[in-house]
Amino acid sequence: MDEAQERLIVYPRLFTLEEMGLPPSEVLGETHTTNWLFQDPSRTVGVRDYRAGDSFRHVHWKATARRQRLQARVYEPTTTPSLVVFLNVAAGAEYWRGSDAELLEWAVSVAGSIARYGFERKMPVGMVSNGAVYRSDQPLRVPPGRSTGQLLHILEGLAGVSGYATRPIEAMILSESAHLRRGRRSWW
Repeated sequence: MDEAQERLIVYPRLFTLEEMGLPPSEVLGETHTTNWLFQDPSRTVGVRDYRAGDSFRHVHWKATARRQRLQARVYEPTTTPSLVVFLNVAAGAEYWRGSDAELLEWAVSVAGSIARYGFERKMPVGMVSNGAVYRSDQPLRVPPGRSTGQLLHILEGLAGVSGYATRPIEAMILSESAHLRRGRRSWW
């Protein structure tokens, strides 16, 4: 007898940051920056004298001809913060002992709520957990993104994360930190 199996996904309950007792202004830290990671070449805001080390691709040839000395474009600085949420499923320092079901449910809801907060602010959002994915021995990893299905992908991952920790969260943070460096685009 061949019985069809159906899969039911129970998404985590999501809260606002205020409902969790987190002031929204303090969740992601300071957002002001004086050092920008990138310049947006589609947004020229002016010109200045060319300096040694400037790329020739940034030379503004019309301004150079007008002023009779080499001029470089000045671009609008941009910075796009990313949010990667780390979820620790272990109930204590001895991660192999498992998790507390009630605490795990709350932690999953908090992680999903923070991810939604970032997604609503149009940030690339990712999720990393030391908890094994449903029917797997692999930890949950969702690289940062802001596509329309990204939040759903994260919530599905959280719905399927188990209380079985694959390794200590500290080890996860250390190993994943190489992917979090400024400007690095590749994940796993």
